[in-house]
Amino acid sequence: MTVRGEGGHGSQPHLAKDPVPVACEMVVGLQALVTRGFDVFDPVEATVGRIEGGTLGNIIPDTASFDLTLRIFSPESRDKLVSDVRRFLRGVADAHGLTVGSPRPRTIP
Repeated sequence: MTVRGEGGHGSQPHLAKDPVPVACEMVVGLQALVTRGFDVFDPVEATVGRIEGGTLGNIIPDTASFDLTLRIFSPESRDKLVSDVRRFLRGVADAHGLTVGSPRPRTIP
């Protein structure tokens, strides 16, 4: 996932659209989406194994990205999870005036 904002200098954060805290909000929110939106007896898992943003401590980057892996047992939960994740990520990005790259589901048997 790539969160796109508008970079700038850390001394003037009000002139930028910082994708880093938005990506962090997405990662934390995904955990609640899974634990509160799905039956524990129909397992669903969302794992963020990598998050990255910026190159220097005082520069707000244009983008931040993270790798998201979804594991699903049933086809019903798969369809719901993919839909819920897309809606959630776009909603968080929209709330902050940013955009997020569309998830590209890849099914691995």
